[in-house]
Amino acid sequence: MRPFAGIITIAVAVAAIFLIVRAIKRLLWPPVDPVPVKPPGPIQFMKELSVRQSEEVVGTEEYPLDNRFGDQAFTTVRQVSRESTNELSVDTSSQLAGKVGLEVLSVIKAEIEAQLSQQTGQKIGEKVTESQTLTFSVGPKSSVLYEVVWKRKVRSGERLYLSSGNPVTVPYRINYGLSCEVRTQVQKANR
Repeated sequence: MRPFAGIITIAVAVAAIFLIVRAIKRLLWPPVDPVPVKPPGPIQFMKELSVRQSEEVVGTEEYPLDNRFGDQAFTTVRQVSRESTNELSVDTSSQLAGKVGLEVLSVIKAEIEAQLSQQTGQKIGEKVTESQTLTFSVGPKSSVLYEVVWKRKVRSGERLYLSSGNPVTVPYRINYGLSCEVRTQVQKANR
């Protein structure tokens, strides 16, 4: 007797049973055609609500200049640079998605991205690099702490749409651009 004959017989029997069970299931429970998905209705932008503009600090760098033991003023030049990415966040909560559907929500998000890019002149997802050459000075017998504060702009609000005649409010926030501000703090002088 061949060593695999029993295994082959069992495999054929299992396959036959599987096909019979599948045929019985189809007879008892015929497949149901899925309900056709209705394409999203027209989406119309109505107006922008609660627009707020601000700046947020994204980082700081300190440059201390200690000249407490010097008899003459001291000046140094520093090159500072930072990179940031323009970001858009849109409320895509399940409640909102359930109200309008995922397809409509993705269309709304693309429309918001296009409009805000046009209004701010900044492309979403784009990396922004800001570089500055700064001159720091300190007088004799004194110490100064220079602080470079990196900021980016923030715009947030809500956009009102009509989707199949129903009002839909979509909150958003965009972080974009990059700038720096220099702050100084004079420290105690030696006498």
